[in-house]
Amino acid sequence: MKFSIVLLLSCMLVPEVPSQQLPNGISCYTCNNNNCSATMQCVGDQNYCVSVNTASGNNVSTLAGCTTKSVCDAAALFNQLIANSTLKCCQGNLCNDAEMLTLSFLPMIIPLLCSIIFY
Repeated sequence: MKFSIVLLLSCMLVPEVPSQQLPNGISCYTCNNNNCSATMQCVGDQNYCVSVNTASGNNVSTLAGCTTKSVCDAAALFNQLIANSTLKCCQGNLCNDAEMLTLSFLPMIIPLLCSIIFY
């Protein structure tokens, strides 16, 4: 099961490769043994960053990189069909880092909590 998920994700993250694709100015985080601090240059029509978390027992595997709009459009279907996996897309340089997503969430939640507590 885990092999089929990894194979499916690899096919989704690897674009159709024309003979020459040029970098498009977008950078995304990529993972090596669940260490997602390395970056990669996106090419061609890879205008989105993606991160995929897959849980199997106590192990969580993370894949990240560049992808196309068509993969992101299928994310909801992927998340419904593949149990214990979550595919998230975002647009912008290096937007697929978990720490950055958490930090961007904090400024939104603090005013909400304050309004609940003080009103």
